[in-house]
Amino acid sequence: MLTLTRRQVDLDTGTLRLEPGSTKIGEGRIVYLTAELRASIAEELARVEAIERQTGRITPWLFPHLRGNYWPASEELCHHVAASLSASRL
Repeated sequence: MLTLTRRQVDLDTGTLRLEPGSTKIGEGRIVYLTAELRASIAEELARVEAIERQTGRITPWLFPHLRGNYWPASEELCHHVAASLSASRL
């Protein structure tokens, strides 16, 4: 989850794209977001845009952090995305 980028998210279609090579079996996947997760990710994207304005730096990451290197700032949302990905395998 930590390496998810904003370009992998499509809020219009409510999907998250996992690139080939980024999953355990190496195959790409499309994950359909729940309404709750879609709203949470929209909030996260707004937060990332605010960070970009504040720092003057563009970041591709969905979960950046302000401390020098970019690391996940929204741990709860990151876990929620991971749980949704696990549930989508069923």
